[in-house]
Amino acid sequence: MAIGDMYETGRKSEYYAEYRWVSNSDGSLSPMPQPHEMKITLRIGEILPIVESTGKDARWKMTAYIS
Repeated sequence: MAIGDMYETGRKSEYYAEYRWVSNSDGSLSPMPQPHEMKITLRIGEILPIVESTGKDARWKMTAYIS
């Protein structure tokens, strides 16, 4: 896992890191998540989630490590 890498819902985070929503797992951009759901922070071992407001799996991009 590295900054800029893409991950899908269901994968465990290997780092304490921040992720940004990129698309639904099928590549579509609709429906979009609510603004507060587009950026998430996960600790080591937490699983990349579905988007609650849409109920869809997502593609997430790691954007930062948290120290």
